[in-house]
Amino acid sequence: MKSMKSGVFAAIFFFLGIVAPAIAQETHAKKKRPYPLRIATKDTTALKRKQLTFFPVIYRSPETGLAYGVLALGLFKMIGVKDSLTRTSNAELPIILTSQKQFIVDLMYNLITNKERFFIRGLNQYNNFSEYYYGIGNQTTEANQTSVKYISFKTNQRVMTRVGGRHFAGLQYQYYKVSNTSFVDTLQYSPKNTELGYNGFTTSGLGFVYLYDSRNNVINSMHGTYIEVSSLYLNKIEGSQYNFYNYTIDARKFFPIGKGQILAIQGLLNHNVGDVPWRQMAAMGGFSLMRGYYLGRLRDKNYAAFQAEYRLHIWKFLGMAAFASTGEVAPRLGDLTFDGLKFAGGAGLRFQVDKKEKVNIRFDVGFGSNQPGYYLTIGEAF
Repeated sequence: MKSMKSGVFAAIFFFLGIVAPAIAQETHAKKKRPYPLRIATKDTTALKRKQLTFFPVIYRSPETGLAYGVLALGLFKMIGVKDSLTRTSNAELPIILTSQKQFIVDLMYNLITNKERFFIRGLNQYNNFSEYYYGIGNQTTEANQTSVKYISFKTNQRVMTRVGGRHFAGLQYQYYKVSNTSFVDTLQYSPKNTELGYNGFTTSGLGFVYLYDSRNNVINSMHGTYIEVSSLYLNKIEGSQYNFYNYTIDARKFFPIGKGQILAIQGLLNHNVGDVPWRQMAAMGGFSLMRGYYLGRLRDKNYAAFQAEYRLHIWKFLGMAAFASTGEVAPRLGDLTFDGLKFAGGAGLRFQVDKKEKVNIRFDVGFGSNQPGYYLTIGEAF
């Protein structure tokens, strides 16, 4: 039915309609503070602390199999920070090998200047990767399954300034290069007949970003709101092989509903217009959203999804969670319909390894496509 078209798109903005009043309430309740992002401390020595820690890393997912490596985590205050309200900056460097002979190196950082005037966020990622590929669209079949190997490098840099309270806005730049691409053709399917960037590609572009974040804890949120709205225009003038626009809305809300109980909800919209290479299309599944679907099992220019998760602290270091999600991919926003929705859900256990920072080891079992997905990692899904 035509009236049902764009239903998922409308649902995303309905979700934002729920979150927006929460922002207004939070802003009004704390308007006397210039940037109420954490509890103030009179211990000025804390401003000078630097911490570099190395952690062994082991996790499992349908996309990687068993993965292992090391994570270097740095916590520090930026040079010039003299205000105790300013949040701690951080940098992470994981180096990962997997049982499927994949190699991953990331450098991620969040740099926060004095009085939170500027927020700089960076992602730099190198992948020597292999994965299953099923083609494009919301109705691809298991018979289309093929495999692809590639090497990729991606960098995304954001510079945002605080525009008031917990609101940040600014610019971002993204560069993405995929090379050494090798698809395996099957009798049923040959990706080279349809996919842009089949032999590798380079994209580059600029855009705007807006961020609102009132979460009490980034790693394991118990209350607060998170909204991120970003845009990118990737074009040949900036060195891109393809011209296309990308718009993303990621909205999350966390509700304490009882002692040791949290209800967390998230809505996501990933919208692309133009000539989008296969590896930059919106992909369903993975560690965080639509758990139970292999990441990229369904992909297209547009992706809308919603999930809810119930979190319960059981005893001391032990907790559990139950989650459900729904989503869909489509070539155009107008093609998103309720009839095309996919569903996933599952449950998992939480083992707290850092009481102060509320850091959990997460083990989830998700059901969506034919095979259940098993996820073992550190930190909550969202």
